[in-house]
Amino acid sequence: MADQPSAAEIRAALSAAGLAPNAARRALLEIEEHYRQLLEEGLARGETIALAGDQAALRLGSLQAIVAAYAERPELLAWSRRRPAICFAVLPLLSYAALFAATLGLLVALGDASESYLRGMRLSPQGTYRIGLAAQILMLWIFPLVVSIAVGLFARHRRAAPGFPTVGIVFIGTLASLLNVNLTITGGTPPGQVGAGIGFSTATLPQTLAHAIVLAALALVPLWRVSRRHRASDSR
Repeated sequence: MADQPSAAEIRAALSAAGLAPNAARRALLEIEEHYRQLLEEGLARGETIALAGDQAALRLGSLQAIVAAYAERPELLAWSRRRPAICFAVLPLLSYAALFAATLGLLVALGDASESYLRGMRLSPQGTYRIGLAAQILMLWIFPLVVSIAVGLFARHRRAAPGFPTVGIVFIGTLASLLNVNLTITGGTPPGQVGAGIGFSTATLPQTLAHAIVLAALALVPLWRVSRRHRASDSR
């Protein structure tokens, strides 16, 4: 389209405005078709290609006006724009809780299936400690961090405002800091145990707060940096 933004620029602007991918593709086709119609009308009036292109671009309007017109239609917006609280705060928290519960259930199932083998083995106290520590690191640090980073990446992809993703990441960090998991494998009788719980104690308040803050910071710092770059680029 002469004197018009490229198709990639229009698609990027529509996505940044919150349109769903399919809606953005349909909108781009509509814009291109409208431009072609205006161009053909100008050529039919005897205008040169350059003049017809300029007039078609003028009648079509600026990119900002075109995008704003589509963004005003709620049915075209992505679900993340129509329900940002659920998408970026509630669902990530539930995802981490489900991942934690599924992993715990898997550990219990593996323990039951391996009970006869475990009864015939012996582990040193150091080995038992390392196994339990690995389970805690996985379920209370790696899992929440992975889910939090996924929230930030999705928010970046959808060019979402950082508010609700920040809330979701803080929720995940808070939940992880309140959970506890215990995996003990010693062999013999009994061969070990798996347990988990959630709770708050004033005696462990500093550790709980530190846990939540570190998890949130590791995911929020990249998200805020990306959001700041987007705001700077949009203002230019």
